[in-house]
Amino acid sequence: LKVILDQSDHRAFEAARKSAPKNFVADVNQSIQWKVCRDYLEKQHAITVNRKDQGQAISPGPNLTPVRKGLPGGVDEFIQFTLKAIKRVAELRKDLSSVPQDQMNIIKVLEQHRVYQLAA
Repeated sequence: LKVILDQSDHRAFEAARKSAPKNFVADVNQSIQWKVCRDYLEKQHAITVNRKDQGQAISPGPNLTPVRKGLPGGVDEFIQFTLKAIKRVAELRKDLSSVPQDQMNIIKVLEQHRVYQLAA
């Protein structure tokens, strides 16, 4: 996330990362286990996944609020940066010719995950 986020967000991101549960944040070479997380939230009816759409769009489910309240402290702050990074990736994809190599590497990984329907 830090590679994608603007420099101005780095200090606040580090604080959020430190307050998030330890097993919530993957190291550089670890899997984020996106599919496991998505499937868990779907089974809990916290989200719904549109399986008819190749992009498998995700929407809030009927149990989003109670499931969210049951998550450990520090998760909400971290998720805000995740959502910000997702928006930033969408912006970067509009003109890949000017994207720095470190960010381009992240975008390529996300594209690979998209092919295997593991990420949006």
